[in-house]
Amino acid sequence: MIIYDPRSYSDILLRWEGSVLPQVLLHLVGTGIVSIVATIAQAQPDINFDMPDEGHKIFGFLVGFLLVFRSTIAYNRFWNGRGFLNGLQNASMEFMRNVCMFASSEAGWVSALTPWSQPCIAAHPAPTYPQGKDPEKAEALKAKRQTFRRLITQLMLIAALKLRGTLGVPKRSSESDEGAVESPLASSTNVSGWELPAWLVIAQTHPLFTQKDVEGYTTAGGNAIFLCMRQISHEVFPLFKEKHYPHVNMLRTTVGHIKDILGIFGQCAAISDTPIPFPYVQMAKVFTIMFLYTLPFALVTELGGFTIVAVWILALGYFGLDAIATEMEDPFGLDINDLDTKELVQEIEQGSRILLEQLEKEPQMIYDIEVFFD
Repeated sequence: MIIYDPRSYSDILLRWEGSVLPQVLLHLVGTGIVSIVATIAQAQPDINFDMPDEGHKIFGFLVGFLLVFRSTIAYNRFWNGRGFLNGLQNASMEFMRNVCMFASSEAGWVSALTPWSQPCIAAHPAPTYPQGKDPEKAEALKAKRQTFRRLITQLMLIAALKLRGTLGVPKRSSESDEGAVESPLASSTNVSGWELPAWLVIAQTHPLFTQKDVEGYTTAGGNAIFLCMRQISHEVFPLFKEKHYPHVNMLRTTVGHIKDILGIFGQCAAISDTPIPFPYVQMAKVFTIMFLYTLPFALVTELGGFTIVAVWILALGYFGLDAIATEMEDPFGLDINDLDTKELVQEIEQGSRILLEQLEKEPQMIYDIEVFFD
C-alpha cells in the first residue's frame, strides 16, 4: 500500500507507481485515434456528423451512474477490509495478553481476591503455595506461552497468505510404478510424496514451524487455517484442566478471542473470494467502451479539432474511475495499492515477542516473516 503526503501536489501528480494511468493509456490512444478519424471525416464536404446529442448525453449519464455505483461498492469493500485486518490484529494480541495474564505460574493470587468473589471460584479452586508460585510448573507454562506465540504467528501468516491468494494446496506427487504413494509423515525434513506450495517448502526449515506442523498442514490441504485454530484450542483447554485458569470465565474469555479471530477471518475471506457480480462489471465496461468510442462523432461538429482534447479528458475520467474500482475491489491482493497483510503478520510477531519478553525478562526468538512473502 502506498503511503503518500496528501498535501504534496508534486508527490501525487508526478508519481507513476501505483497510478491508474498505465491502465487507461491504451484507451486514451484508442479514443484519440477515433477522434482524429472523426475530425478528418467531418472536414470532408460530403460527410456531416451533425446529429442530436440528447441520446448520447443520457447514455453518458447511465455510464457514469454505473461506474460511480461500482466505485462506491469497491471502496466499501476496501474500507471494510482495513477494519477487519485491525480486528484480526486486536483479537490476536488480546489472546496473547490473556494467555500471559491468566496462564501464570503465580498460583497463590486467588486467595487474595475479595470475599464476594470467592464463591465464584469455589467450584474450581486453584492450589496455593507459600510464596505464591509453583516452581515445578513454571518452566512448563513458559514453554506453553512460547508455543502459543508460535501458533498465533502461524495463524496470522496462513491467514495473510490465504487472503493474498498465495497459500496454495499441497498435492500428492505422481504414483510410482508399483502404484504406491509415499506416506506424508516422513521422518526427514522433507515431506515425501507431496508437491508443496512455496510457503510450506520454506516452513520445513523455518523455526516458526516444527516438522509436525509441516506434516499437519500438508495433509490438511486447503484447511490449514482451521488446523492451526484446532491446535491453539487443544493447547488452551489443558490450562483450565490443570487449574492454571482459576475460573471458567477466564477460559471463556480466551476461547472467545479464538472465535473472534475465526469470525473476522471469515469476513475477510468473503471479501477476497466474492467479487462484484460479473454481469454488472461486464455491462459497466461494455457501456463505457461504447460511450467513449462513439463520443467523438457526437462532439466533432461543435468542437472540430478540439474534439480529441475533450474526449481524452472524459476518457481519463471514465476509464480511470473503472480502473480505481478494479484496484479497490480486492483489498488483500498483491497489487501495490492493496492492504499490506505482511505488515499485519510482522506486527503480531513483534507484539507477541515483546509481550513475552516483558513477562519472562529474557529475549525471545525473532521469527523472520519476510521470507514467506518474497
